[in-house]
Amino acid sequence: IGVARTFWALLMGHVVLVMPYVMRTTLASLSGFEISLEEAAQDLGATPFKTFFLVTLPLIKPGIVAGGLFAFIISWIDVEVAVFNSTPELITIPVKMFNYIQFNIDPIIAAVSAITIYVAIVTVLIIDLVVGIEKATTRSRD
Repeated sequence: IGVARTFWALLMGHVVLVMPYVMRTTLASLSGFEISLEEAAQDLGATPFKTFFLVTLPLIKPGIVAGGLFAFIISWIDVEVAVFNSTPELITIPVKMFNYIQFNIDPIIAAVSAITIYVAIVTVLIIDLVVGIEKATTRSRD
């Protein structure tokens, strides 16, 4: 059908790979969700659109953020999907790193690995500021 070794094939491969992680964390955040909150918002005159963005989305935000983080990490370390769907014009950073390790011996990859670890740490800190690690890992029972 003409999508082999294109950007769309690469995107679909990664989406299929990470979708279970995103779904699982989002559904976990929905497990304790009380539908009465949505009903109350709609009883007070909110449209379904407003109800979703002002009630539902803030309550499931930790699950969505965690799923997005898992998706990024899994997609980042999955070289196989990228190798099979890449071309010389469409090559991902993990594939470049993999090829570089095969053909060169120098400490550049160690430096790039350290930078990715720093990026991961900064990402976790940003998530902590936006969502809150305590809020994302514990649930209050009022």
